[in-house]
Amino acid sequence: MNFSIKQIQNFIILSEVLHLTAAAKKLFMTPSALHKQIRNLEDELEDNLFETKGKKIQLTEFGESLLPQARKMIKEYQELIKQAQYSKNRIKPIQINIGFTHQKPMFELIKRFKEKHPNILINVKVSLWEEQQTQLLNDKNSLFISGEPASMNAECHYEVLRKSELVFVVGNSHPLFNQEELVKGDIQETTFAVTSNFSPFDQNMLGYSQKKLFQWVSALTMKKSLLKLSSFDSIQSATEAGLCVGCLPESIVDSSLREGKLKKIFLKDFPKIDWELFLIYHKELNINDSTSTFVTFLKNSFFEAY
Repeated sequence: MNFSIKQIQNFIILSEVLHLTAAAKKLFMTPSALHKQIRNLEDELEDNLFETKGKKIQLTEFGESLLPQARKMIKEYQELIKQAQYSKNRIKPIQINIGFTHQKPMFELIKRFKEKHPNILINVKVSLWEEQQTQLLNDKNSLFISGEPASMNAECHYEVLRKSELVFVVGNSHPLFNQEELVKGDIQETTFAVTSNFSPFDQNMLGYSQKKLFQWVSALTMKKSLLKLSSFDSIQSATEAGLCVGCLPESIVDSSLREGKLKKIFLKDFPKIDWELFLIYHKELNINDSTSTFVTFLKNSFFEAY
């Protein structure tokens, strides 16, 4: 026998409606086209599925007996399509673009995710913060893990993964370790460490918290006292070594503060500034099952990595 899934679907719809014109409208067909398909199916089955009594259509005894099997066939076909699509989505790698500053905790998270979901593939790219700002609009297939953007774009979705106050910390071997607060004279003679994407000469490329930090730094003429390092991890290492006063999100240095390796130091008149870590992706990104699983995992467990 040679008949199509479409013919079986047409048979089921007509059996439910029992009106040729109404069924054809529901199937976006002409009544004559539907009638022809039903006739072709009956020819293949070598029996009538419907009969006409007066102006009414009704199922024949053969049609009644075939209907449950036809419905089962359509259900199995739909499950097959769904499973095929799911498998296709699963084997398609998730594209992740990680900001250079955040690569250490993200790699730890990805390792944990892979242990839990070994069949989901992940491709990772590490970019500088400035590069990510340009890539965001051109790359519609990646999830971006980035510090706060210079500006929000209507074509992208932004979600805060982590919010933490920026604090100044010193290592236990730093000359200022025993001080609770820095006064203006101390500040002007102190080396401060910030991430390399903090560029005081290009304010247009700064996020909101960085702009506030820059304005405060500029007011104290500290431009020459900035040690620009590549990541929060580098800043923390340099600070713990006593080389500088580090400016870092409090959540990142929480364990070192508890262990006494670092100590928060207060700067008079320094405004409260929150640092935010974002999940960003283009609104045209296809959020398949694999991507959705990863995003959920990220939201639920990201904080633990710090």
